[in-house]
Amino acid sequence: MKIPRFSVIVPSYNRARFLPEMIESVRAQNSSSVEIVVIDDGSTDNTAEICARHPDLVTYRYQENMGISAARNAAIRLARGELISFLDSDDMFLPGKFAMEEDAFARFPEAEVVSADSEKWLEGKLVCPSWFQERGVPEIKEPQFLSEHDTVWVDTKICGTSAMTARREVFEKVGLFDLRFHRNEDLELWYRIATQCRVLLLPGTFSRVRRFDDGSRVGRPVPGATQSTIEAYQRMLWHYRAVEVSIAGKKLLRPVAERFERLRGNLVRGIVQHAPATENREVLRLASSEARRGALGDALFLFGSWLRRGICG
Repeated sequence: MKIPRFSVIVPSYNRARFLPEMIESVRAQNSSSVEIVVIDDGSTDNTAEICARHPDLVTYRYQENMGISAARNAAIRLARGELISFLDSDDMFLPGKFAMEEDAFARFPEAEVVSADSEKWLEGKLVCPSWFQERGVPEIKEPQFLSEHDTVWVDTKICGTSAMTARREVFEKVGLFDLRFHRNEDLELWYRIATQCRVLLLPGTFSRVRRFDDGSRVGRPVPGATQSTIEAYQRMLWHYRAVEVSIAGKKLLRPVAERFERLRGNLVRGIVQHAPATENREVLRLASSEARRGALGDALFLFGSWLRRGICG
């Protein structure tokens, strides 16, 4: 069986009504070397029926509901392509995406990940014409490596998930989505990619990110998930610290480390602000953990918050 050039990774949960447009947007790329890998994450609609209409293009697998990270990981493992693209089940590719990416990888063989811009739509209306500009990235007129954009990428995921295409080897290098994150899983993977890979930003807009005011993509629980607010924050806090350690001493990346340090401080304050009263004990444990890691300022801040919460409670 011929190995496809592109594998498009699609997690889906009860989004059958959007799948035909998503599939046709991939078919419209006019590539003879593409597969779509759909992981049905426990849907109760006719997702399987829609996918079965396209046996030449779609590889379909059903799994019990395990969450978007598990679905994406399953699709990556199943994918056969040399290049891995992501496309959420209600998003769309715009014409010319694959041709643009093929040209970019040929012209810049050192590039490991490429991403162009995305549009954002809400309930059928364009609400943001440029994902890049919304996140502070200057207009991209020629291909530019992420390293040319100083530290703007530290504050946010400047590449939409449905806009990124990576060489297969990238996931051998940085790993897959971390199942311990029940939120911000794409941001956490983005930081691993941004700090370990050569990311090339491309001119043009080739993805459409669509959102619908039906609540189906917000806070969808994963069966068996018991992660507390503190645990979710803690994972990202530990990740920030790991990034800082990995780039410490690299003079050119010192501004990046400083930016991560500020982010970590903001996150600690977010923990104090958002953690429910039922998690006071977890706040204390996190304070102890930060002290052991050498972040005494963060530890004292958390410990002081714990004391105040206990007194006021």
